[in-house]
Amino acid sequence: MVKKLLNPKIYVFLFSLFIGVDTSLYANSSVPDNYVELIPAVEQELDNPLLNLDDYFVKIIEPNLIYNFNNLDSLDKSSLAPIVICRNITVQLDATGNVTIAENEVNNGSTGNGTLSFDTNITNFTCSDVGTPVNVILTVTDDDGSGTCVATVTVEDVTAPNVITQNITVQLDATGSVTIAEDAVNNGSTDACGGLTYDTDITSFDCSNVGVNNVVLTVTDTNGQSATGNATVTVEDVTAPNVITQNITVQLDAT
Repeated sequence: MVKKLLNPKIYVFLFSLFIGVDTSLYANSSVPDNYVELIPAVEQELDNPLLNLDDYFVKIIEPNLIYNFNNLDSLDKSSLAPIVICRNITVQLDATGNVTIAENEVNNGSTGNGTLSFDTNITNFTCSDVGTPVNVILTVTDDDGSGTCVATVTVEDVTAPNVITQNITVQLDATGSVTIAEDAVNNGSTDACGGLTYDTDITSFDCSNVGVNNVVLTVTDTNGQSATGNATVTVEDVTAPNVITQNITVQLDAT
């Protein structure tokens, strides 16, 4: 068993037209372009112990034999594209609501001839990309050409809002009650992706709450990330009693 990881210079040639042809005629010589289909090389396991892998190798479709060819540089390799292999990735937005991936971020071991270069058509992502995977196209270029594959980039918002609270003072109404808005103790909370909603754990107060009351504000952004902050609500009773009087008649006693 001969096992060899072929370097990018080596190609697999399928000689479908060589069936029944004496392939020795072509050893150590150039092979006409119309006799071959060029296939990028991959790792091959070769059972022929006589195989010599000096420069190139070819595979005969029928019979299943492998022959050595030494001078195939004259073949037109322009149709040869790299083997482009993509992977799907998941990325997280930073605190500003942005993330940038490298040009080869979705590459997953692409191979080709010579030096590979990578170009991904979309590398910058924002809050608008959260929720639905984004299809990106990776183009890999080598010495002989280029190829593409499609990958998906899933963008996640993992940053909770920055919760800023304020302490407030409220007054009971004439009925002895007061209700505050859900965002009454909010003081400019922020989030890169926006869409904030507010929830305060206690919003209704009555006479039993006169004084300082601790409340918790929960702020949730458009992507479901949430954070909390503490505040105080000071409840005041500023309504004077409603005084109702009546006139009365009294009698002196014996003294």
